[in-house]
Amino acid sequence: MLKLKNQQLILQFTYGVYKVNESFLSLIPHLKSNKPQTLKRPIHIIAQSLTTPIKGIAHKNDIPLWSPTVFNGNRSGANAIQVFHLVYDVDDGIAPFSTWRLFSDHYVIAHTSFSHKPEHHKYRIIIPLALSIPASDWSRACIAAKEHWDNTVYRGEPDNKALKDVARIYYRYAHKSQLDKNDPKQDI
Repeated sequence: MLKLKNQQLILQFTYGVYKVNESFLSLIPHLKSNKPQTLKRPIHIIAQSLTTPIKGIAHKNDIPLWSPTVFNGNRSGANAIQVFHLVYDVDDGIAPFSTWRLFSDHYVIAHTSFSHKPEHHKYRIIIPLALSIPASDWSRACIAAKEHWDNTVYRGEPDNKALKDVARIYYRYAHKSQLDKNDPKQDI
């Protein structure tokens, strides 16, 4: 649990497997869609879904997306209601993918991103929140989330723009080797 200095907002992370049994997330079928589908699922199902590679994809723009936020209507910051997962989107290549192990006190979901390379690690660390954060408080909560990263990892930087964006969407787990090799339009 983290407290922002001189503020009442508390950012509580999920500790252990059973602290939060179910959670919400929004699914978006493709990049051009702004109509999320809200789902409530057991945490282990969310983890399995977010870490199972998407197959049969012709190019990156066909990969379905998800958001840790639930929306009232179309996906936008103005329509964001609650944030249910903390997502560290790490693309700087400094902290290796194994960094997720530093969050072992939490229930952690982690996967590499589409552009991950052995010489330049890109990945996401997803931590379900014990208590969802109202979207109106996310600008303060993301400060505590960044402090948590700094106090836990000590190096590398998650994408601060992604961390601050309450309406952020993320590609589901897929990698280039799973693209349809028969599609001449694939963007590898």
